[in-house]
Amino acid sequence: MKALHPITCAGPVALLLFAAACQTPVAGLSGDSAAPNAQQGDAASATMPVADPMEGAKMAPAEDEKAPKAAAKPGPNESAAAGKAAKAQQAKGKAKAKPKPPSAETLAKQLTEAKEAKVDAEREQRYAEADLEIAEMGAAGTEIEVVESLRSARAELAAAQDALAVFDATERPLKVAKAQLAVADAEERLLTAETDLVGLEDIFAQEVEASAKPEILRRGRRKVERAKRALEVAVTESTLTIDHELPNRLKELSGKVRAKESALLSAQNNAAKDRRSAELKVEKATDEADAKKRASGKATAKVKSLQKRVNDARQKAQGGKKKAAPKKK
Repeated sequence: MKALHPITCAGPVALLLFAAACQTPVAGLSGDSAAPNAQQGDAASATMPVADPMEGAKMAPAEDEKAPKAAAKPGPNESAAAGKAAKAQQAKGKAKAKPKPPSAETLAKQLTEAKEAKVDAEREQRYAEADLEIAEMGAAGTEIEVVESLRSARAELAAAQDALAVFDATERPLKVAKAQLAVADAEERLLTAETDLVGLEDIFAQEVEASAKPEILRRGRRKVERAKRALEVAVTESTLTIDHELPNRLKELSGKVRAKESALLSAQNNAAKDRRSAELKVEKATDEADAKKRASGKATAKVKSLQKRVNDARQKAQGGKKKAAPKKK
């Protein structure tokens, strides 16, 4: 294989440019002198081996293929690594740049605001403690009312039960006995009146000429009639007492007992509700008072901390001024 000239490796375009340059006459030379040169150029071109244009065309894409590889975009791993490196550099820069401490004036302003917040917190704490005291007093009053209502309900129930017991044990038997006794008395009086009338009739039957006979017999018969009427009244009263009055009275007293029992249960439920409500109010007031106390403590601690920082900042500022002041000669 023959050695190729470097120019021939550049491709067909470069060869054409080179050939044109060889045929162009040099400025300042005459036509005669240019002709030999042209002939020499022709001879040189004739003796110079000519490369195959297709070989140059084949070699050119190889160089073109290298160019895209050099200009290819970085892969995902390379991008992630570059991003991490940039973030690390930023973090390092932030770590190096420390924030400046606040000035004494800024701290003094914060201290004033903290003192105002402390005053507000202490006032809220006093209000919460007063609400707690009121809730405790309300709970004590509720307990008194509950105890009294329960005592009253129990007393009323006991009175109703006693009334029922007395009626059942004493009053009803007594009234039944009175009614029965009244009937017996009426029957006895009727029997006596009838016996007297029969005796009178027997006596006056033997004495025909007695002038007082009609009047005496009339009185005897009237007495029997009154005794019969009295017996009827006694029987009616006994029936009303035993069959109607006493059962109704028993129902009335039994109903009162049931009503008082229900009232006692209601009073007990209301007492439990009122007690629980009072306890909840005390618990809420206690929690609120504790929260306000903690807030007041935090506000006080913040004031103390800011006061210390203000004092330290002022001392530091005064020390820096003393160092910066020129010494007297």
